[in-house]
Amino acid sequence: MWPIRLYNSYWSPDYVVSEVHKAVHRPKGNVVALKWILMHNELKEGMPVTALREIKILKALHHPCVVEILDMFVVRSQDKDAPLSVYMVFPYMDHDLAGLLKNKRVKLTPSQIKLYMKQLLEGTEYMHRFHIIESTNVS
Repeated sequence: MWPIRLYNSYWSPDYVVSEVHKAVHRPKGNVVALKWILMHNELKEGMPVTALREIKILKALHHPCVVEILDMFVVRSQDKDAPLSVYMVFPYMDHDLAGLLKNKRVKLTPSQIKLYMKQLLEGTEYMHRFHIIESTNVS
């Protein structure tokens, strides 16, 4: 199992499919983000299809503008009837773009906006090139 120390928990109440926790990988001391995949009725049905799709895509992609999945691990509960806890391990980021854009106190400079747009377009082009997203998928 991944030896970790949890910090804060961040939770989106809008559409909850996972929780993200800030953690430290003890042997290396590096800070990571743990995305906990919520398993509602998966005890009978297995892993959620959306989670499997996300894992498969992230493991296949290698680009500086697409987040890298570092590892995955599963934690079994003491209760036999409780579902497994599945975690994806990502590099930790202090902020996400959506959070920055929602924050009224954050004023992006034109050069920052250009850089974010360049990164978004490069990552999108990379995924489009490998048929992860196609123009018919974007509305």
